[in-house]
Amino acid sequence: MTGPVVRVLVAFHSRRGHVETLAAEVAAAAGSVPGTEASLRHVSAVTRDELLGCDALVVGTPVHTGSMAAPVKQFFDDWHLRFDFYPDRPMRDRVGAAFAAGGQGDGGRELAMLGILSAMLHHHMLVVAGDSGIGASAATEGEAPGVAGADRERARALGRRVAEVAHRLRRGCDDQAGPLP
Repeated sequence: MTGPVVRVLVAFHSRRGHVETLAAEVAAAAGSVPGTEASLRHVSAVTRDELLGCDALVVGTPVHTGSMAAPVKQFFDDWHLRFDFYPDRPMRDRVGAAFAAGGQGDGGRELAMLGILSAMLHHHMLVVAGDSGIGASAATEGEAPGVAGADRERARALGRRVAEVAHRLRRGCDDQAGPLP
């Protein structure tokens, strides 16, 4: 694929390693799309310049009491409080996506991902999903604790889709010499 490189930033918080496992799958799959650079960063280490330099952002969280973890919420709060992204919304028209890991099948993964997507929509980002309706997720407790093969594949599908959509948007922006209307 010719043209400018598309940069996908995968930002995550992980306490037991499950979200980090999913993050690595998302980043590897995004980076496998020709013309894409993918980087993997803990949410607390992401800088303003990294956010402004990415074409797509994928955020992952463990589920804490049915919602995103506090460091992930702080990451989005920092967009206002530390990075001064409001009211200009410089993340506008960038691709966004979410993934999560939680203990039980009904432990709130969808709510955690919806919280991430809501924050992205608030900043006028364009959100996408992979092979599932919201994002990629894993139930990490029960008979087979950890991240299963199907969960890894959903994370890879999400990474590929984010990169592919970011490329399509980038080509459209380049053709029109500006952001999408």
